[in-house]
Amino acid sequence: MLKFFLRNHDWVNGIAEARESLVAGKHRNDVIEQAINAIEDDRSIETVGPGGFPNFAGEMELDGAFMDGKGRMLGAIAAMKNIGRPVSVARKLMDVGLHTMLAGEGATEFALANGFTSSDILTPKMRQRWNLAVRPLHDEPGTIMEKVRGLNSFDLENDLESRSSQAPFDSKDTALMIASDGNDISIATSTSGWAGKHPGRVGDSPICGAGFYVDSRYGACGCTHMGEVAMRAATARLVVGAMSLGMPLSEAIAHAAKDLKTLSGGAGGGLVVHAVNQQGDYAVVSCNAGPVKFWFWNEKMPNPVLLDAEEWNH
Repeated sequence: MLKFFLRNHDWVNGIAEARESLVAGKHRNDVIEQAINAIEDDRSIETVGPGGFPNFAGEMELDGAFMDGKGRMLGAIAAMKNIGRPVSVARKLMDVGLHTMLAGEGATEFALANGFTSSDILTPKMRQRWNLAVRPLHDEPGTIMEKVRGLNSFDLENDLESRSSQAPFDSKDTALMIASDGNDISIATSTSGWAGKHPGRVGDSPICGAGFYVDSRYGACGCTHMGEVAMRAATARLVVGAMSLGMPLSEAIAHAAKDLKTLSGGAGGGLVVHAVNQQGDYAVVSCNAGPVKFWFWNEKMPNPVLLDAEEWNH
């Protein structure tokens, strides 16, 4: 098995260090955690960690997950408040090895009991944006869900642009990374979730089989953008499961994309599918999610390269 990594988006944070760490022989889980921490700690990134947009109530609720393809150990954290590194809390939960998922207050309590520090992770910039775009809706009639639907229409960027002079921003994205240290494969995710979401909303990022899945015998898959779509189709598990049945990587992703077309009703939107097989072959496909970039490196390459995802529209 080759040493390699795949990470979504064009964020450069931690990319060079990930290559250096894998070359130096560090464990894949350490490499992934460090690379995603570099995104979580960057408050200029508006969809992950403390830089993200709060929920409808003005509170930060973070999600994250960690899964090791050797034995398929798993830790997932959902709707955690006041802790800025959900991927590290998820990894700790995986390493403890009792529960596989904790949510809300329980996730925060677990983090505090294991040495993580609580703080107000809502930035002044995002508090201002929330005050402009969401706070006025609290005084209008209707349920929270109706207001979230009206605020977004799955397009919060335009709403923010109309209510303030701020430029639009990507409100639905996740930090996702797959890595091999030459022995096995692991995957992890981290996100602040859908901007202005209903309190308690959890997307696909911490949901095993939907937003991520890995089995070192076959490969790994992770999804970003509209999590409701990935959860309904169990896309990540579907891709890895197809590879486990002998389907080539490209056919496994095509199979999953075809399955997405059968969904109807509910929240629509694009999905980006990132996948690798055990040999280190990779594919990233944007299914109605627009242009997307990602990083890839393996030990036969001098440096990581930033690539464009293949676009599939239907």
